[in-house]
Amino acid sequence: MNRVRKIIHIDMDAFYASVEQRDEPRYRGKPLVVGGSPSRRGAVAAASYEARQFGIHSAMPSRTAYQKCPHLIFAKPRFEVYRAISEHIRDIFKRYTDLVEPLALDEAYLDVTENKLGMASATLIAQEIQQCIQAETQLTASAGVSINKFLAKIASAMNKPNGLFLIAPQQAEPFIEQLAIEKFYGVGQVTAAKMHHPIASASPLAQKTALTPIWAIALRS
Repeated sequence: MNRVRKIIHIDMDAFYASVEQRDEPRYRGKPLVVGGSPSRRGAVAAASYEARQFGIHSAMPSRTAYQKCPHLIFAKPRFEVYRAISEHIRDIFKRYTDLVEPLALDEAYLDVTENKLGMASATLIAQEIQQCIQAETQLTASAGVSINKFLAKIASAMNKPNGLFLIAPQQAEPFIEQLAIEKFYGVGQVTAAKMHHPIASASPLAQKTALTPIWAIALRS
């Protein structure tokens, strides 16, 4: 019998923007983006949660962001600072497991099926990691816990910011069946829009195909 894996996905909350708000008190509580100037065809690299309330998001042209929020603050990226903080956070991960798979400076998967502290609960490990990150960096992270990377990544976005969400083994199949189609990795906005009328979630997709059910494919990821 295969042992159920315990996977955590840690995703820093508005990482670049949160670092700038942490280091510059006058930025706190205000709409801010990290990115290029709107006068120089720049783009948004990260947006604070205050900026997101105006519909601003990463990869948006800075000029568009400025039009949405004329009092928006633009901060220049400081990638050397972000990298140093990211390395510190990865050191925190290594206290629990060496099986760390970074996806970017602000997110990573951790396999804690077997971990250095012998802790049985992946949820408790995730909580401890969140607490350590906040105590040591004054930044928050969201965490998802499940049986594979696919579900853990989806879970980490469920209770942002500074949240934690568990998809337990017995919840995995029904969770995937009701999952909106745009939540599946590789399904972008355009594809989701085309699929949404006939197929809004994974359940009808599984019913329409004679191939392996969609949830079974997802459970293997």
